[in-house]
Parts: sequence; structure tokens; C-alpha cells
Amino acid sequence: MKVNKILTGMLLLVFLFSNNYSIAQEKKEKYTMYTTIQIKVVKGKEKEFEKAVLAHNEKFHKEGTHQAFLRVILTGPKAGSYTWLTGPKTFSDFDSAPGEGAHDDDWSNNVDQYVKHYGTIEHWKRNEELSFTAPDTEGQKMRQVWFIDVKNGKNKQFEKVLATAIKVTKKAGTDSVFTFNTQFSAGDGRDVAMVFSMESWASFDEEDNFYKDYEAMHGEGSFQRFIEDWTDVTNGMVQVITKLVE
Repeated sequence: MKVNKILTGMLLLVFLFSNNYSIAQEKKEKYTMYTTIQIKVVKGKEKEFEKAVLAHNEKFHKEGTHQAFLRVILTGPKAGSYTWLTGPKTFSDFDSAPGEGAHDDDWSNNVDQYVKHYGTIEHWKRNEELSFTAPDTEGQKMRQVWFIDVKNGKNKQFEKVLATAIKVTKKAGTDSVFTFNTQFSAGDGRDVAMVFSMESWASFDEEDNFYKDYEAMHGEGSFQRFIEDWTDVTNGMVQVITKLVE
């Protein structure tokens, strides 16, 4: 009897494990991710570099999961450098990424001569629940990016705080906001990247109604509580402006 009970228990565990595994497979996560590489260019060779990268992108990264874009950083500590990004992709797409042969030869022969330094390579997975695409913003070339340092162990609390702000932005419907989580922490405070669409520099001269909109949605005094909650879960952030190179 004791042996039968043990066997029955083992079979039950196998059944539950198999069933849960099947459900997990059916619910396999779908996500959007981009890879970014920071590049510092030889002074005075910016135009040559841009031309070479755009030509490389046209040959090897024109579409699909390995589509590539070049953005120039206009403000912040890395102003004048570039970000080369590829995606949208998943980790599985790395197995089919262009590599040895014509692709690498083209970069080595035509692009690398203008590069002074290759910086950090980062992989950013988009948080769909904290992202929103506003109408008429898809073609905008400029981006405001916040790199946020989230306090250790405060990720979930941070997302809850941020969700209250995203809700306000979504209702206003004037700006696209995309929130990304880094996939491999480098301990440099770049845990989360919030990307805001921008039409031009003139955007900064427009009236900012976020404070009023936030209080209208969440109640009087709520914006001050938002600032306090934000401070409780973050160590700070770095703000930069970038522009698409065409």
C-alpha cells in the first residue's frame, strides 16, 4: 500500500509538471527588443561615418528583425556620439544575424575607419503595458530619452508609480511613450529607458499640461505624491535628445 501511494504521488507530480509545462509553452512570451551600440566617431569624420553606415544598413539591415537605424546624440554626456540600433527582434533572432563574410567585411572596410571607440552594447525589451503610440507621431525623427536608475528591489514599485503617469499621457494622446527594460544590467544606472517622441526642438516651448492633467485624473495633491513616490524608487536619471540620421 505504501509503495502504491508513493507511485501514485510520483505520477501525479509528473502529470502536474507536464501540464504546467504545456501551458507555459502555449503562453510563450511574445516581446519586442532592440539592441543598441554606442559609437564615438573620429572628429571631423561624422559625415563620412553617417554615409558609410547608411550604405551598410541598406545592404544588410534594410528590413526584418535585423533592420538597423542610426541616431545621433544631441545632448548629455555623450553628445556628438551615435547610437546604432537593430530590431525589433527577439533573442532567437541573434542566431540568424548577419555576421562573417560580406557583412563583416563591409563594416570593416567602409565603416570602421571612421570609428574612434565602440561603447556599450545594450539589449532593451519593451514593456508593452507602459508604452503607448499616439496618433500622428510615427514619422517624428527626434526622441527624448530618459535613462532611469531604479533602486535595487524596487522594480515592481517603480512600474506601479510609472503606470499612473502613463495613464495620464495615454489619455492626453499627444505624445508617444515607449518604456524599455535593460536585459543585462551593467550597474551603470541604465535600468529603464523611457523614449518620448518629438517633432522638433520647438516642443520644449509648448505649454506642459502634465501637472494639470495628472491632478485632474488622480486628484488634488496627487502630483506631489507622485514626485515623492518616484523619488522613493529611483536614484536619478540621465536625459538625452537624439535624432534619426537619414
